[in-house]
Amino acid sequence: MMRCVEREPWRPAASPLDSAACARNHVGKADKEAGMVTWQTVADVVIALLAEDAGRTPDEVRGALAAAGDGWPIDSLLLVEILQRVEETFAMSAPETVEAARSFTSVKAFSEMIAAVAASAAETVHSGGAA
Repeated sequence: MMRCVEREPWRPAASPLDSAACARNHVGKADKEAGMVTWQTVADVVIALLAEDAGRTPDEVRGALAAAGDGWPIDSLLLVEILQRVEETFAMSAPETVEAARSFTSVKAFSEMIAAVAASAAETVHSGGAA
């Protein structure tokens, strides 16, 4: 699990804002470029962003998602609200397809889609094409 020690001095260490910034900052550039982003890595970022928006801790959000069922079902509008930040974090754009839209029903499906697109984008860059 990642640990963040750097934070703004005026913000308490337990702040959900620290968790979201930490999760986004710990997605290694080398991992993104190598296409090694896993759905679990994406899920950590998604959960941190959801926690930030809700004013809750990532552990609270993760627990609520786990209690909701397999795949961590979620209201798709919550994922839409964080989509731009996820795209920025992983240096990619989610496809505008029906298949991609269907992934917005759970955190796991959404994270798997983002990880696959990020890996594809990294592969394109490594093969000399544009991402």
